[in-house]
Formats: sequence, structure tokens, C-alpha cells
Amino acid sequence: MSQPVATTDASIGSMTLRYRQELGEILHACRVYQRTTRKHQIYRLVGLLTIFFGIWLILSSGAQFLHVLVVVLGMFAYFDPMPILMTYLTFRTSIAHREEYETTIDDEGTHFRIGGNRTSRPWSMYRRIVESDQVFLFVYGNWLYSVVPKRVIGDPRRIDQFREAIQTKAQVRRGR
Repeated sequence: MSQPVATTDASIGSMTLRYRQELGEILHACRVYQRTTRKHQIYRLVGLLTIFFGIWLILSSGAQFLHVLVVVLGMFAYFDPMPILMTYLTFRTSIAHREEYETTIDDEGTHFRIGGNRTSRPWSMYRRIVESDQVFLFVYGNWLYSVVPKRVIGDPRRIDQFREAIQTKAQVRRGR
């Protein structure tokens, strides 16, 4: 594997990472991305209001089935589990779960090879790059992102170099 290169000029060099995606990392990436969406923030607000309304109903007129149901529905809206459930069901049965990934990051953009499938995206295609403690998400559309696990990059120094390299090229609009 090539070492990530952090430079001050326009070139970041080239680095190739080989790995298999892990279900836990994919679900983590889904949660991280989900928290950045406006929909999720609205669902959390609606969920909290619904929970408080349900609690108010229970305290004011007793614990009836419909009042408890309001609280349960509020909790469902607050936690918004459907994207994570759908990601789990899709990835668990996907051939991509068993395929080796080869990700090359260079001056032109990112190049992914998953099994026999190849795709390349220029840096200008990315809307943002979101980072968590476990992964980098290269976001190129609504609910469209590529996941690069930090475990395949290596030690913290290499992760810092990787972060600097992608910021140099992507002109990253981080966390937006």
C-alpha cells in the first residue's frame, strides 16, 4: 500500500487502500451521515414534541393504550431507525459485503474497484467529506457516499496525513 502524502503544493500523490467493508463500519457511516441531514434533525424535534405530548396525555388522563402509543411513535420518530435498518438489510445480503475493495486516491479524485466493478469520481463531484472516529465519508449526493474505514489507513499520523491530503484536493466543505 502506498503511504499517504501530505504536501503543500497541488499534488497529493497517490495512495491505494485494499480492504473489505465491515457491516459495523457501514452502519456507523449510515448513522454519521444520517445525523448530518436536515430530515433527521426535524424528526428528532418532532419526536421530542410527540414524546412530551404523549407523557402529558398519560399524566393528565392516565396510561391508556393510545397515549402510550403516542410516546412509542415519538420515540420511533426521534431515533429514526429506518435508514439504518434498510442499510443493514441491503448490505447484509449484498455481494459487496464479500468483495475486496481497492480505493485509490490521487490528484484526479477517487477510484474504487469493488470486485470487477470500477468507478471514478473527480474531486469536484464531492459535496463534502464527513469524518468520524471510525470512517471518512466521501459524500457526492443525498444519501450517496463512499466509506473509507480509518482502520485501513493505519496509525494516527497516517490518518492525519490522509486528512490533509484530501482537504488539499477536495477543498472540503467539512460537516456542512
